[in-house]
Amino acid sequence: MRQLINLAQIIQSHALSFFYLSAPDLLLGMDADPSVRNIFGILAQRPEMARDGIRLRSIGQQIIELLGGKRIHPA
Repeated sequence: MRQLINLAQIIQSHALSFFYLSAPDLLLGMDADPSVRNIFGILAQRPEMARDGIRLRSIGQQIIELLGGKRIHPA
């Protein structure tokens, strides 16, 4: 079961890293205004992709919660 929690952690962590941190720079460009170069800027320009990223992270957190009892730092 610990391996499944670890896999769920990888899913939610990579979704956070890509969709929240890297994707705004990659998709909106480094020249974009920093005030819109974030998940909300992605949501405005590519709503389906933003929703998919948020949903993927949520799925990872739900698996962690189901198997570990809480979403963050399960015992």
